[in-house]
Amino acid sequence: MLKLTLDTNCIEHGELRARAVEVGAELAAFSVSRNETTGSPFACHLRTISVIPEQSAWKDGAWADGVWADRVWKSGPDVAYTREDGSESRGDPFEDVLSVISNHSFPPPEGRKHLSDGQRRQFRDAMILSLHAQHRRDVFVSGDERAFISAGRRERLERMLGTRIRTPAEAIELLAQFPKTSGAEGSRG
Repeated sequence: MLKLTLDTNCIEHGELRARAVEVGAELAAFSVSRNETTGSPFACHLRTISVIPEQSAWKDGAWADGVWADRVWKSGPDVAYTREDGSESRGDPFEDVLSVISNHSFPPPEGRKHLSDGQRRQFRDAMILSLHAQHRRDVFVSGDERAFISAGRRERLERMLGTRIRTPAEAIELLAQFPKTSGAEGSRG
């Protein structure tokens, strides 16, 4: 069964969800997505999509200059992945994914006390894609081409994580290659 992870911006994509049901693909989002959509018009769609717990830990930041630095996100499970330089690694790919998404411009952990809105989005994007890889899901679907596709990011991230990244339209095309099932077994979406 094909396992698709939906970025927050794809949760309400009706055609994508319908095609996934037709072929018996599993749709899921991570609990970070549930937090983002609470109170929004498309929060109701998460009732029909599996929500996978984050399996993450927030580690308290260091006390410096009289203030606490922002907490650092570290995901629970380790995964084998390839760093951008081609070396093999095992652990949480979050920092490497964040580096690619931000075009190597994200502040180091000790410099993340005051992130801009755009940096917070990049941080969240890296969290979701890292979780996708750690849960060994097949296809990450996002409409955020700037974060995951443009400027060679798709190729670098796919190579790093051994996964596929698709826009909603590309995911629908991919799903069209699979035969329709008689029911919606294996899918809650």
